[in-house]
Amino acid sequence: MSRLLFIVILTGAVFAGRSIYRGFVADSLLAWGDDRASRDAALASAPANPAVIAARAKYIFYRAETPDEEMALAELRRAVRLSPFDYRYWLELGRAAENHGDAAAAALALDRARTLAPGYFETHWTWANFKLRNGETEDAIAAFHHALLISENRPGVTNGRAALNVYDALAQALGLDPEMLRRVAPADENAQSYLAYYYATRGALDPAMEIFRRLTLRRDSARQELITELLRCAEAAGQYDVAGEVWNGLREMAGVADQDGRDDNNLIENGGFERIPLSEEYPQLLGSGLGFDWLMPRHAEVAVRRDDEQPHTGQRALLIGFEMGMTTPFANLAQVVRVEPGRRYRLSFYVRSGNMPSEPPSIEITDAKNPDGITHRLGLPREAGDWQKQTLDFTTLPETRAIRILLRSPVYSDLGRELGSLNRVALHLDDFSLVRID
Repeated sequence: MSRLLFIVILTGAVFAGRSIYRGFVADSLLAWGDDRASRDAALASAPANPAVIAARAKYIFYRAETPDEEMALAELRRAVRLSPFDYRYWLELGRAAENHGDAAAAALALDRARTLAPGYFETHWTWANFKLRNGETEDAIAAFHHALLISENRPGVTNGRAALNVYDALAQALGLDPEMLRRVAPADENAQSYLAYYYATRGALDPAMEIFRRLTLRRDSARQELITELLRCAEAAGQYDVAGEVWNGLREMAGVADQDGRDDNNLIENGGFERIPLSEEYPQLLGSGLGFDWLMPRHAEVAVRRDDEQPHTGQRALLIGFEMGMTTPFANLAQVVRVEPGRRYRLSFYVRSGNMPSEPPSIEITDAKNPDGITHRLGLPREAGDWQKQTLDFTTLPETRAIRILLRSPVYSDLGRELGSLNRVALHLDDFSLVRID
């Protein structure tokens, strides 16, 4: 009896081993092969494996040099028969049937997939898109909404990327309709943040701001992405008051007081470099040119840092050190400031410098929407051993709503020969102020 049992167990083990081996061979052929022959070989190794059957059918339907849709559909139906409770094969059958032009068969298969996997985003997303393509807009909106409700990363937090995909699918098919998108978006703040972000990326600033004003400002990736895009949208539209409202939200998230200790009349933010610019906390601002604080993008040949050794007032100034043999100009320190058109302003600041090259740096003022059109320039002194005040009075252009203040230095390729020491080639700046004088 024990010998018979041993033979039965051994036979079963051999059979199981062969099945496992055949399955391994089939999986390997699918993973590494990229042609019809590898899929045919996989099917020969595992002829009753629905995953292998479906993979071969998909290849024949979508990728084969000579597609055979009828054969592929027959094979997908066989995969469904072999594994009738696996929603994946119903999904593939539904997609293929729709592409084949059989909407009725596609509807049955996709609905079956949705029934088998009611908690999966993919089944409802696919069903919604099918309804959308077939002009059943109300059903599509309901299905998209449900798909987002079950896409949550955690309870009450809609998956942001899923939300963006849904908004884009609807907008591409039906246009940017705020009422429709409001209906499809869940009420949680993550879904709403990404809806506002989506509006902003399409230049729809008003509905984006309507949502932004309702949101709780907290420091997470959704809010940061939204604020950056809102700034981009508002500044591109020349709506600097709206950009300022968004900027104040970013300052609130960073815990920065509205005035930050500066004179109420001074329009320049962080004029004495007393705190770290917000772009240091939100690096996405650095390369964007957005916002109303100092932007200090990195430059390989110029060192820029807040210095606490020799401030003019307060605790810090800005120290800029130029490397010998520069090969690229420096235009990496800038701030955008909101102003009124056609008004007179006075820019003032303090500078210390020593042994600067024959063409020292300068401060340029441009319209923020036209950074290449310089309206005013003030050259800095070559020699200023003690702090010297610099002043520039100017009138903004009739269309100007914001200006950009920029420090620019040319290429100092012969700096080493002129000065001999990097330590002597430094510039200190402090106490920037911009006030209206008319």
